Amino acid sequence: MTYFSHALTPDSLEEVLALAKKRLGRIKYHAIAVSGCSGTLVAGAFAVALQKQIILVRKTIMGTHAHSLVECTASMRGRAAFRYIIIDDFIDTGGTIRRIRKQVEKELPKGRLVGVYPYQMDNPHGMMPQPGFRIFNPCGGYYTG
Repeated sequence: MTYFSHALTPDSLEEVLALAKKRLGRIKYHAIAVSGCSGTLVAGAFAVALQKQIILVRKTIMGTHAHSLVECTASMRGRAAFRYIIIDDFIDTGGTIRRIRKQVEKELPKGRLVGVYPYQMDNPHGMMPQPGFRIFNPCGGYYTG
């Protein structure tokens, strides 16, 4: 099983989404921030299942039509204030989380990060809380940074 397996296998994705609905149902937030190929593959399914908007944070702009590292709807950019979570397959060093948070703060300063949800249930990597927000453990509970 690769780290793409949850995104590419319908049965696995359904299992991941069912658990996310259960674990994230009590959290108040407006959007899901995501970066990278595997995260982007599952973001659409998460957004539909959880009825949330997507904030896509590019790693770089490499000759594409994009003019910004942060892609989202105009309504997200125009919001007075909003809360978001970051979803990622797993957390190793925390670099992706820090990069997403920094870029969203720069381009969408009214957003507030309220948690991180690692959706890959069978990954052996540990979870690393960052200061000021929570990391939701897919197996139950959360860690506070």
